[in-house]
Amino acid sequence: MPNPISHMSLAKEACEKIASPILDNNLGAYLLGSTAPDSRIITKSRREDTHFSSLDSPSLRDGVDGLFKTHPGLAISSQLDDVTVAFILGYISHLVLDQAWITQIYRPFFGNKAIYQNPAESSVMDRALQLEMDIEVFPKVSPLRPVLKGSDNGINISFISPETLSKWREWIDSLFESGMSWDRLRFIAGRHIDADTTEVEKSVQGFLKAIDAGLSKIYEKVPVTTITAFKRRAMTEFVDIARGYLN
Repeated sequence: MPNPISHMSLAKEACEKIASPILDNNLGAYLLGSTAPDSRIITKSRREDTHFSSLDSPSLRDGVDGLFKTHPGLAISSQLDDVTVAFILGYISHLVLDQAWITQIYRPFFGNKAIYQNPAESSVMDRALQLEMDIEVFPKVSPLRPVLKGSDNGINISFISPETLSKWREWIDSLFESGMSWDRLRFIAGRHIDADTTEVEKSVQGFLKAIDAGLSKIYEKVPVTTITAFKRRAMTEFVDIARGYLN
């Protein structure tokens, strides 16, 4: 699934389309929310505990439905303070983008054995495409770093503790500090992969030796037009949900 930098990029772009003072005035909480489902990286919890849907879910709204079913008190924005509303909207953007990736990119291509027979190669190429997206948008996202300072303050939710949220904000800040480079592939390729670690490392090394050629091979199998359509679909779905939630 997309990484925090890409999640913040989509959330910021969507913010301009939604045009809500709540988001404009609580941009830090909104952007932090757009990354928060991945806080399980530091808590080591199950994906379902923060994404509220399984990897088999068919709909882009399954995670959102699961969130509000599990925590119905968050479903009515008028009953929440603005900073929490902004955070939840960011959170929703993450759930929608992840579901769009699963249904439109991962399953049809990287999870399709007719296209990628080697599980290690499939997983590494999946991560490589995600990192390519991060590198592309990082120049636009990096100026947002100051907005995230103190962005965990005042958020009133029960399923992520204030301590975890604070640590997560610090973890996100470290991404800006280290920047986005292809060396990061070694780290993200090793996360949550059900494949032989030796094969994964071999695939990573092979890709990093010829990055342009590796990307060309990915785009031969996953057309650029498909990636553009995935982003557009996620944006449209999220903006629709966000406007309904605010109204």
